[in-house]
Amino acid sequence: MTTPGCHSCDGVRPEARPQAELAPEVSGALDRLDELVQGFAQDAEPAVRDDVFDMLRCVDTVHRWGLRRIAAMLKEAGLTEPAVVAPEVRLLFELYQLGEDGERARAGSVVDALRSDVERDGGNLELLEAEEGVVTVRLSGAGQRSRPALRTVVEETLTAQLGDLVRVKVVQDLPVVPTTLVSRRQERPAPGGSRRDNRPW
Repeated sequence: MTTPGCHSCDGVRPEARPQAELAPEVSGALDRLDELVQGFAQDAEPAVRDDVFDMLRCVDTVHRWGLRRIAAMLKEAGLTEPAVVAPEVRLLFELYQLGEDGERARAGSVVDALRSDVERDGGNLELLEAEEGVVTVRLSGAGQRSRPALRTVVEETLTAQLGDLVRVKVVQDLPVVPTTLVSRRQERPAPGGSRRDNRPW
């Protein structure tokens, strides 16, 4: 089971862990987390499984908001590089994608998952920017009737999958409206039936 934007819901793959050795307590906790997540994904009753993953998403949101602020302060103070030398800190930065372009990568995974649904309705979805909790996407190509519904789906899915999201901005390509150029404006006849200044047009 894969849940874009919630690392806890997917477990922690061994290849995603830092190469440096983790403390035994941390490594053991990660292994147990993997076992629990896989067990619930495969064996639990649907209602129980949904509640468990909803709980994990809530925990993920609480942690992500705090860690994102810590990462911003470290970056401002120029301390990010020495901080991530510790394997446990690097693990959190990697799990929560707190490095450069981390927000864009997280938003991109959700947009990629949505794109096939949008394309089935004749539209196209493109990620333009993801920064400081604001995700901007372009929705284009969909018919006028389906576009509002697609916009709602895009906004709700991004908000649900990205727990620390502040705002979703949807840029829509507007249809081209043909215009008619008029080179001469016919003037209203003056009283008496004649045109003002006696022009023939």
